[in-house]
Amino acid sequence: MDGLSAAAATDDDGFARSRLRTLLDHLADVRDPREPAKVRYPLPEVLWLVVAATICDGDDYDAIAEWGESHLAFLLSPSCGGSRHFTSAFPARPGCAW
Repeated sequence: MDGLSAAAATDDDGFARSRLRTLLDHLADVRDPREPAKVRYPLPEVLWLVVAATICDGDDYDAIAEWGESHLAFLLSPSCGGSRHFTSAFPARPGCAW
């Protein structure tokens, strides 16, 4: 295992990190070029939805939106990176006026 992989495989306390947590942390590092006033969903959440739906064979916007809508419980799961942004605190759901 190279130095980069070893560093990504453990947290600050030296415990093994899940691969999903590592992926979500990498998605959070992606720079968001959008104008803040026009952002409805944080970029890491949009990227997480796209990655998960694409792995599950979503190959276009409609398929990804449909997958997100039908797997909302999965997206909300704390162990899967879920957050308040996919909840009722925000009026839109995946597939609705992103």
